[in-house]
Amino acid sequence: MTRILLVEDHELNRYILSKLLIKMGFAVEVAQNGVEAIEKSKLGGFNVILMDMRLPDMNGWEVTEIIKSDPQLQDIPIIGLSAYDEGDAREQALTFGCDDYDTKPIVLERLIQKIGNFLTLKHLPSGAQPYLQCSEPD
Repeated sequence: MTRILLVEDHELNRYILSKLLIKMGFAVEVAQNGVEAIEKSKLGGFNVILMDMRLPDMNGWEVTEIIKSDPQLQDIPIIGLSAYDEGDAREQALTFGCDDYDTKPIVLERLIQKIGNFLTLKHLPSGAQPYLQCSEPD
């Protein structure tokens, strides 16, 4: 089963996104701040980390840097999430080690596509696979 670590400090965002991902067949573990994210990531077994960039104790860039500096964790794909779609937010997230970036509010189909880009089909829950189909441009 695909395991996702969702790092999100906002309670409503954390609740909604985790429930949607669980409904689609993912196993979701949550962390509410940077320290908790680092601790939980060290437990291992995560296929993807969804990282909020604005956390109360340290920012998501710092947390990403710490996780990516650990040789045992550096291969876990991290998708940065932020409500800020400023011109350099994506570039900054990628510079600090995020493997991809997405903006809030979350568009579930888009996020599932990004998660799927880092997983083999055998790791994707069957409920998520339809979202990976590409459609013809209009």
